[in-house]
Amino acid sequence: VAGGGDVLILLDPAFANAFALDLERYGMLVGDDIILEQNPKYQMAGADASYILLDGESFAPHPLIQLSNAMVLLQGVRSVRAVPEKEGLQIQELAKTTANSWAERGYREGIPEPDIGEDDIGSIPLLVVAEVTDPEKIYVGSTALEGQGAENDSAPAVERKAGAKVLVVGSSSIASNAAFSLSQANVDLFLNAIAWMAGEEAQISSRASDDAVASLAMNMLQGLMSIMLCLVIAPGAMLIGAISTWRNRRSR
Repeated sequence: VAGGGDVLILLDPAFANAFALDLERYGMLVGDDIILEQNPKYQMAGADASYILLDGESFAPHPLIQLSNAMVLLQGVRSVRAVPEKEGLQIQELAKTTANSWAERGYREGIPEPDIGEDDIGSIPLLVVAEVTDPEKIYVGSTALEGQGAENDSAPAVERKAGAKVLVVGSSSIASNAAFSLSQANVDLFLNAIAWMAGEEAQISSRASDDAVASLAMNMLQGLMSIMLCLVIAPGAMLIGAISTWRNRRSR
């Protein structure tokens, strides 16, 4: 990242917490929690509260946010917050849940309930992007593993470049086969994120679904005009034309 490279991170709850803490160097606070949604409009029918739906109102304005009318589907999501005023980085929270959700920190301890003062209650961010404006502010540490000489290993030399992008999502379910098959919006968001990070802005779009069925919506007046055209006007014009042709032939 300090050298100008980009990274996309999809990090599920309860996994790699040490790595999640290390993401603070890029202005990300990844919580050891799981987000639960209580708003029925943003829950999957028949599923538990760990299933979360996001629509257009859930996202902040950003070049990569070009979604279809479908809702983004996630299951098992942890919170991802932006660190305010992190030097060398331009950070933005791109997606949040509704005010009826909470980030459950005691998810390993039985039935989850929102605990005031312990859990984060309200709109919870889960997708954050950071762009490096000053690579000199990005910490680069040792590449040796703990217990394998890390204390004697110096940080590698890096030719620092600005413009790197770091995108963190609090769930890998956004790019699962199940989510892709159920929601076109997941496909749009994932492919748009890749295109934006790769500098291919022309590829950012809301794509047509392979399962979409074309439809024609008409009001009552338009429907009546279509019926008249098909059942009266068009057949009448053909009948008049036929009679006119027959008369012309007889007159000869």
